[in-house]
Amino acid sequence: MTSQSTIGGIFHRCGALAFALLALALLNAQAAHAQGPVLAQRISDLEQKLAEARDGRRDQEVARDLDPLGELYRGAGQIPTAMNDLNQAVEIDRQQHNRVGEARSLNTIGRIYADTGKEDEALELLNRILPAWRELHIPQGEASTLTNIGRAYNYLGRRDDALKVLNEALPLWREAHFQSGEASALTEIGLSYSDMGQDHEALRYYDQALPLWRGDVQLAGEALTLTYMAKSYTNLGEKQRAIESFHQAIDRWLRRQPLSRNPRHPARPSYPSTQVVLRRVTQATAIIPLLPTKTIQAAALTR
Repeated sequence: MTSQSTIGGIFHRCGALAFALLALALLNAQAAHAQGPVLAQRISDLEQKLAEARDGRRDQEVARDLDPLGELYRGAGQIPTAMNDLNQAVEIDRQQHNRVGEARSLNTIGRIYADTGKEDEALELLNRILPAWRELHIPQGEASTLTNIGRAYNYLGRRDDALKVLNEALPLWREAHFQSGEASALTEIGLSYSDMGQDHEALRYYDQALPLWRGDVQLAGEALTLTYMAKSYTNLGEKQRAIESFHQAIDRWLRRQPLSRNPRHPARPSYPSTQVVLRRVTQATAIIPLLPTKTIQAAALTR
């Protein structure tokens, strides 16, 4: 379980004490970054396919199964397992001269680096694989890598650099008809503008992202966007709209369910990737004073 000292370190780094409420909701409800029974079944199915491919010594199939497994484990907050799978996939893809598979796995590794505080490593890796997507003419891969680069720049506070690459990613996501990817880029653009003090512009992008998350039924993405909206409304002095957005964000988190077990380690529960979530919930120290006491108490309840 995530320790108190770990949470303290996360808050110290983020400077986001106002989101202690959201942290309680995430931790106590174990509601972040997992799709519950649906995700558990997807992982179980892929683990079975992987075992069969290994038994048959079908290396290409092994790599093809390891890559989505790594992405699923990343989303479930099981970072060591994700990194192990992805690094194995990269090694096999290189042996098989599979540039697409290698780029896809490296892109996810870059995302993990960015989300866990290794932004410079993320940027070095992501910029290295970007030309491969262009040479292979795969717009969705290019868009995903550009969005991850923008995410890393946002973490580093390099807003102009983030906006440049994120605006390159947007038309590529639209070309690929990938709604949640487009929503992710729009949310990152909004975050850039908010941190530059342009919250009206930020809200314009958040408003575009919300229906895209809802269209793909992506509760985690919707919850983060709503949280950022609460931050922008707070910055603009719109108390009631901040509270409404924050209420909605908590509701989305609490409607998610955790992956109950790691199939490879059945004795060990799987907990939310709190580090990943809290790194994104930054610079909004004015929200908790706006919330009614009953809201704080309700969100802190363990379900």
